[in-house]
Amino acid sequence: RRRTFNFFSILGMIGVLLTGGIGLLKLPPGWVAIKEAAIPGILGIATLVSAFTKYPLVRVFLYRPEIFRVERIQRRLDQRQTQAGFEKLMRQTTYLLAASFFLSTVLNYALAKWIVVSDAGTEAFNQELGKMMAWSFPVIMVPTLVMTAFALWLCFRGLKELTGLTLEDLLEDPKAKDATE
Repeated sequence: RRRTFNFFSILGMIGVLLTGGIGLLKLPPGWVAIKEAAIPGILGIATLVSAFTKYPLVRVFLYRPEIFRVERIQRRLDQRQTQAGFEKLMRQTTYLLAASFFLSTVLNYALAKWIVVSDAGTEAFNQELGKMMAWSFPVIMVPTLVMTAFALWLCFRGLKELTGLTLEDLLEDPKAKDATE
């Protein structure tokens, strides 16, 4: 529809293809653990590296005009001379998001090593993959979601302190945009 590529969708497709390839090639079960850890690990490295660039990933993906009232926030940061604090906040939030990816990396690897022990291509291997997917929500998603939510909370709290704006004043109102279109 948009005729653009989505990095996360492509990464997800690569993950599916790798899992299928491990099964088809009958690679040792340790490869599943490596594959499960590699994807969040790559995202964590990319997020961490971005903290040292002009545009940390938190700024690219989260601090957008579709979500925040960027112009209002920038004006307020300029008025209050808190731009340096804002840059520090973006870096800190990026570090926390990178840490959540690294936590996911460790948990994915440990879960896969613990559950997937059968040879690829066997019925037991397929059952173990299913069991691993079932356990991934409580073991991986909950902790990383809590960590990500904490990072977002710190970001919102920091923006409120730096700008003096309320949460409602920081966030873009999609209903207001719909009414004008």
